[in-house]
Amino acid sequence: MADELIQQGRTFEKPLRFDAKTELVRPDFVLLDTLRADGFPMEVYGMATADYLARRAEKEAYYGAHFGDAGWWAWNAAEEPNPPSLPPAMHRVMP
Repeated sequence: MADELIQQGRTFEKPLRFDAKTELVRPDFVLLDTLRADGFPMEVYGMATADYLARRAEKEAYYGAHFGDAGWWAWNAAEEPNPPSLPPAMHRVMP
């Protein structure tokens, strides 16, 4: 996914694992070039174990509650060969 974001010229960050100690949910990537001031979380799912699916459900509930259904992006790479469309990039005007 990082290669795809780079190829598309998107601005993003990849949260690091040590950030997880202070965050309930750590997305795989955060788009920084959308109108959302605090970034647009992105998840790439890829496994189907019981523990993984339980954690996935927790993450989806968290994102839905904090960002709304359209406020975050997800791709199930294990079932879908290509990622869904990304939210559009917007150029923010700096104050």
